[in-house]
Amino acid sequence: MGEFMDAQHWETALDELVDLAQSTLGRAAFRVGARAILHELRQREAAPASAVRPRVALTTREREIVSLLELGFTNAEVAERIGTSIHTVRNQVSEVYRKLGVRNRIACIRAMHDTSLASRR
Repeated sequence: MGEFMDAQHWETALDELVDLAQSTLGRAAFRVGARAILHELRQREAAPASAVRPRVALTTREREIVSLLELGFTNAEVAERIGTSIHTVRNQVSEVYRKLGVRNRIACIRAMHDTSLASRR
């Protein structure tokens, strides 16, 4: 696969991702997750362009944790991966949420992408 995919490849990849998510999570859990994502997208569309969050100083460990959250790791999986307790991970995730001004993983990941994009301008 090249760096960019055409629309047909994106559509096929999206269909495969949806099928995999539904079969893995079950239809009910998938719907809950899909609703949360749609809610975040609607909020993002409704927010003015100037609402991009300023760059936030996260520690190296906090950035590492966010990158694992982006990959779909649970707190327990993050703890195992970085060699610390689940309680420490929960505290660090809470601190990241506080710094970014968010309340959930989806918003956290979105905020990180927004600040990353803003810093490239």
